[in-house]
Amino acid sequence: MAIISLITWFHWQRPLMRGDPLLVGEDRLSRFDLISGNNERFCDFEADNPITRSNDARTDRYGSLWLSSMGKAAEKGAGSLYRLHRGKLTRLRSGLTIPNALCFSANGKFAWFTDTVTGVMMRWALDNDGRPKGGPTPWADFSSTPGNPDGAVVDSEGCLWLASGVRVKWYA
Repeated sequence: MAIISLITWFHWQRPLMRGDPLLVGEDRLSRFDLISGNNERFCDFEADNPITRSNDARTDRYGSLWLSSMGKAAEKGAGSLYRLHRGKLTRLRSGLTIPNALCFSANGKFAWFTDTVTGVMMRWALDNDGRPKGGPTPWADFSSTPGNPDGAVVDSEGCLWLASGVRVKWYA
């Protein structure tokens, strides 16, 4: 077993076509070579904004990586939502505080996310290539219930499981 220092904070990884992981770091996406131990910068991710860091990430059925940023001290409106598709990183939304709960329908027709501080889960229709169509719409409002929406996943039967505070909720 080897321990390798990555120099920066990373919180998520996704295997690439050749098997090496793509790491989501505080201010960059990096390719990590499992054989050599080299960490190669793939692209910057809000590297010019010292108050933000990466927060959540999930891969959709089209192989696109959706990821978010937030303020290191949860600064209001400092966060954004992105999609990395075929090597191109595109900002989908800005002005978010704590974007979380990224998940997708099994058929690839919808994406969900929340800005945790609002308590509202948003649903976004996707086209046949997984690109968002129009804008997201409110799907469920949890602002009057204890806990805030955080992590989420959609199971094979199409039910959304949502972590909220110390509970996990199920929605058909």
